[in-house]
Amino acid sequence: MLRWEQFGVGDDKHFAEKHICIDEWRRPSALDCVAIMGSSPEERFNRIARIAKNLIKVSITLITFIDAGWQWFETHLSISEIEGLRASSFCNLTITEDRVLLILDSAEDDRFHKIPMVTGSPHIRFYAGAPISTTDGQRLGTLCLVDTMPRILDADDLQSIRDIASCIQQELTQTDGGAVYGAHHASRFSAMVESVSDAILGLDEKVPIRSANFAVRKVFHYSPEGGTITVGCKKTDPGSVTLVVTDTGIGISAKDIPTVLEPFDQVRHDLLHTRGGTGLGLTLSKHPTEMHGGTLEIESAPGEGTTVIVILLQERIV
Repeated sequence: MLRWEQFGVGDDKHFAEKHICIDEWRRPSALDCVAIMGSSPEERFNRIARIAKNLIKVSITLITFIDAGWQWFETHLSISEIEGLRASSFCNLTITEDRVLLILDSAEDDRFHKIPMVTGSPHIRFYAGAPISTTDGQRLGTLCLVDTMPRILDADDLQSIRDIASCIQQELTQTDGGAVYGAHHASRFSAMVESVSDAILGLDEKVPIRSANFAVRKVFHYSPEGGTITVGCKKTDPGSVTLVVTDTGIGISAKDIPTVLEPFDQVRHDLLHTRGGTGLGLTLSKHPTEMHGGTLEIESAPGEGTTVIVILLQERIV
């Protein structure tokens, strides 16, 4: 499993099991096309949220949209917050569901009882969330019905939430020809970037790691089944960017670390077939890093996984 993490976001281990495969490469393009992140509240969404709030009779209603590290509250009835961290949110799990995510009492749910919106304001106890998708299935956000006390919903309530989420999806498709044209070309560009052999990692100011193509994921995939690979990125002074990749793989001994950075060499050839890797990923990473004036360091121990630290000059990043 490949997990994207912004430094300081925190532990998202409760959200590791996903029911729907979320395409974190194409999702940013879909979000860009609807131009919703960071926008001012729109009456068309506020109207739908009011209907949902009055129908289900909850104290808080949110329509959220989610990028790599944050959720943006496009509509936030009865709370003042306009955004929150994705990793410590209910919605991070909701977008992986094919149904309404229903949490009757978050204080009794081990996945959520310690997250900030439960332990602090607005002190959420009840949560019902439905995913919001594009016509081609990209999960962009959620419709959330929230209360500060435990609640129970019946089948009709759940169907109403699904129907209202579908209305929001329809609103997102009501766009002009220019946006449709842009979405088409964004999709073609995403497919092209995904297919090239060069590793392409997308960064931006607010969410350091925005996207990664197949070549990046291939370089970082050397971990046993069920393991986790965490990728983090942050700006460091003076004028550099640090990329940290940590896996839960077999690890490397101190005497073997110089070897894995040499071309055409591999540590522990006996694991080639059982682990499904060629052992060349670090060599392939080191060469382009040094070409761009950067450095690559390895911290590892047998049985404890490996951390790779790449430092790049910000001026050399496109």
